[in-house]
Amino acid sequence: MGSGRSDVCVVPVTIEEWDRLAWLFSGSPGMDACFCMWPRRRPGTHVPDHARNREDLKSLIRAGKQVGLLAKEKERAVGWCACGPRHTYPQYRDEDGAAAFWAIPCLYIDPTADRRIVAAALIEAASDLALANGAIAIEGPPPWWLPGDADAISRATDTFLENEFTRIGPGARVPELRRILA
Repeated sequence: MGSGRSDVCVVPVTIEEWDRLAWLFSGSPGMDACFCMWPRRRPGTHVPDHARNREDLKSLIRAGKQVGLLAKEKERAVGWCACGPRHTYPQYRDEDGAAAFWAIPCLYIDPTADRRIVAAALIEAASDLALANGAIAIEGPPPWWLPGDADAISRATDTFLENEFTRIGPGARVPELRRILA
């Protein structure tokens, strides 16, 4: 995929990228415990268990599943975004089951990276991937996603709004956000 802004390169996560992804997550206690398995589990069933979640995500990657995208500067991992068809993430209400809707249930940027540049590169690459797979729209995080305190929620919301997303509903913690692709 190799989409990039500045010197940021975005690639699909494969087993060859595993060590970089694990290193990126190790810099955040929340990401290190979750390994982005929360959006993949039914509401109320996720446990922040480092070993289990790490192995579960690695198993999905080994099986060739599209789990997300990794942003790199040179060879250093600086960001992650989970992305895929919305119906594959139980944390979303998916009444219509539309395969034409994709989602970005998680976005994490290394605190030392330029958040705006890395986030924009990841969101753009996820949108491109969704469009290439027939999606007509991509949604932001589930409305009860908790990226941190009120300032973090505001920054996360602004990040999506700055990247062509619009508010489509109020949400419990973050507003429901969507970007029309086609």
